[in-house]
Amino acid sequence: MVLRPLKGVSLRKYITLVNQQLTLFSGTIRDNITYGPSDNITESEIFKVAKAANIHDFIMSQNDGYETWCGNRAILRNPTVLLLDEVTSALDSCTEKLVQIALDRVMMGRISIVVAHRLYTIQNLMRL
Repeated sequence: MVLRPLKGVSLRKYITLVNQQLTLFSGTIRDNITYGPSDNITESEIFKVAKAANIHDFIMSQNDGYETWCGNRAILRNPTVLLLDEVTSALDSCTEKLVQIALDRVMMGRISIVVAHRLYTIQNLMRL
């Protein structure tokens, strides 16, 4: 990767923030996953993202699958930089383990900046 000066707007397209407070837009699960980035997102891309986040099976267990109505948002992005702000701090240990597994996959090949109070969270990520 060649480094060159970027303007703020240009830089923001390479970064995704994942923080401890989940926010979803009112709409379907599909609407929430595909919010913002492009009109040309394929079904297989949506499934790939959901599988990487360990939520595909849960989504498919819902009566309406990806058309299940929910609130707030989750955004389909392919960032160069991930900012992880206490992403597991409000989770029970079972859910945290699933999120950690998903983060292992998502962080590969990306610059990741992690903010966490639990030493375990940082130690777990450092093995990547």
